[in-house]
Amino acid sequence: MIAILFLLVSSVQADSRIAFDEVRPILENRCMNCHGHSSTGAIFIDWTDYQVSFEKREELYLRVVELKNMPMYTKMPVQEREMIGRWVEQGARQ
Repeated sequence: MIAILFLLVSSVQADSRIAFDEVRPILENRCMNCHGHSSTGAIFIDWTDYQVSFEKREELYLRVVELKNMPMYTKMPVQEREMIGRWVEQGARQ
């Protein structure tokens, strides 16, 4: 009985729609250290802006979820990578 309940709860959580407001703190904490200002030499990308993140969602997915080569200087927890991946897979809604 407990196993069935766990599977149902896990299934609901996995299917829940992710909004940009849930992803933004991850992008702010993990991406903006380098992409938030030009003094680092990195390309400036305001990942905290929905429109920018939406337009670059495929690149974000590739670099963060598939290749796992971003963020470059810090380790991103698996849960954060998965959340970004699900956000993009679900259509990157606002």
